[in-house]
Amino acid sequence: MPSNKRCHLNLKTVANGYAAFGGKGTFGRHWDTHDVVAIQLMGRKKWKVFPPTLPNPLDHQKSKYRKDECPDEAFHELVLEQGDALYIPRGWWHEATPIAGQETFHIAVGLHTAKVADYLAWIASQILPSLEPARRSFYPFNDDSQAMINIAESIREEILKKDNRDLFLKEVFNLNNKFKEVDFGKISSRSLK
Repeated sequence: MPSNKRCHLNLKTVANGYAAFGGKGTFGRHWDTHDVVAIQLMGRKKWKVFPPTLPNPLDHQKSKYRKDECPDEAFHELVLEQGDALYIPRGWWHEATPIAGQETFHIAVGLHTAKVADYLAWIASQILPSLEPARRSFYPFNDDSQAMINIAESIREEILKKDNRDLFLKEVFNLNNKFKEVDFGKISSRSLK
């Protein structure tokens, strides 16, 4: 029996569709820099998932520059049937291969999460400019260990402030997809013309 419960992850998502006819059409082994949920909508598709060689890659850390690092042996091999879903964490190598002679279509939903590096970059651009120690010239302080320790402590305090974390997460949330409820009972065939 269908549930009326809805579950939103509060993440920015991007979906891509992948169709293949006759067993060709693969990107080869690669990782994504975001988590992926692959949903098989039509036909079947072979999947191989390999362990990560660079755990939790960031957006600029692409697998295309590291193809030689992909392990030879798969961690998991399976065939997705129509209606199946597969979760692939970012950084896990994977390869999807259509089955010869079969039409296949799947959607890959990318789940884009805020990373610690994003928070630190936000602190650097939004908070540190208001702190006098962070506005100092690097030279001559680069050789002054105590001055650098003091600056690092100021930055540490800002990173740990709950108000800063909350403001960052609010800004991230505002970038997420927005959902608007649609009452399909109120849509007439006339309004669709």
